[in-house]
Amino acid sequence: MIKIIINDIPPNLSQIIAMCKRGWYIYYHEKQDWTEQVGYLALSEKNKRGGTIKKPVKIVVKFYFKTKRRRDPDNYNACAKFLLDGLVEGGLLKDDSFDEIESVKVARPEHDKEHPRTELVILE
Repeated sequence: MIKIIINDIPPNLSQIIAMCKRGWYIYYHEKQDWTEQVGYLALSEKNKRGGTIKKPVKIVVKFYFKTKRRRDPDNYNACAKFLLDGLVEGGLLKDDSFDEIESVKVARPEHDKEHPRTELVILE
């Protein structure tokens, strides 16, 4: 099991749509920022383990929100693109196809007022 902790919450589908309406470049820069941030963390994990993961994995995405406000899980499925692209950019995964990723699950979120974050759990 590999756990990658990102000290932020990525944009949800509603926020991504709003970015696209303001201009493609806003979405592009946001996606690049997230891909690079996750890519850096993935590269660190790749170096710890000595290389790219060789077999299909299951990925669980878990959010720790600052507030207990209700949220729709389908809105947060959209941000998986940002996160998975970062795992590939960092070299932890060869690519983000079904050949490499068996499943991606968004787990029930939890509340952490002091330390909101996103955790990627990669199960081999």
